[in-house]
This record gives sequence, C-alpha cells and structure tokens, in this order.
Amino acid sequence: MGFGIIILFLLINSSLAYYQLHHINKLNNVLFEDRVYKLSQVNKMASVASTVAENTELIANAFQEQTATIQEISAVAKSLSDGATTLQEEINKFKV
Repeated sequence: MGFGIIILFLLINSSLAYYQLHHINKLNNVLFEDRVYKLSQVNKMASVASTVAENTELIANAFQEQTATIQEISAVAKSLSDGATTLQEEINKFKV
C-alpha cells in the first residue's frame, strides 16, 4: 500500500505541475500579446509624431514665405507712397 500512495502522490504532483505550467503558459501568451499591442501603439505614436513634425516644418516654411511677401508688399506700398508724395510736390509747383 505504501507504493500505491507514492504513485498517487507523484500523479497528483505531476498534475499540479502540469496545471501550473499550463497556467503560466497562458499568462505568458497574454503578456506577449499585450507587449505586441503596446509596441504597435508606440509605432503609431511615432508615425503621428513624424507627421506632426513634417507638418510643423511645412507651416514654418509657409510662414516664412508669407512674411517675405508681406515685406515685399510693404516695400511696394512705401515706394508708391513716396512716388505720390513726389508727384504731389510737383503738382504743387504749378499752382498759382
């Protein structure tokens, strides 16, 4: 009877060990899937950050172009104003 108890004890221990290994394997799979999901989310965030950086650069370039255009318009407006002042001075010479 002692040998049967030892065998029964070994069977119970091996069953428990199998259950524990099976449970650990399931948890490991869940953790792996979670890591894969998190990695995909990090990749998406990196892609969004890259797009934001590109768009920021485009906006900065457009702002520089707009500033240059405004400066050109300002220079033309000043030139026209100076021309109008000169013309008015010339017209005033002919007034009696």
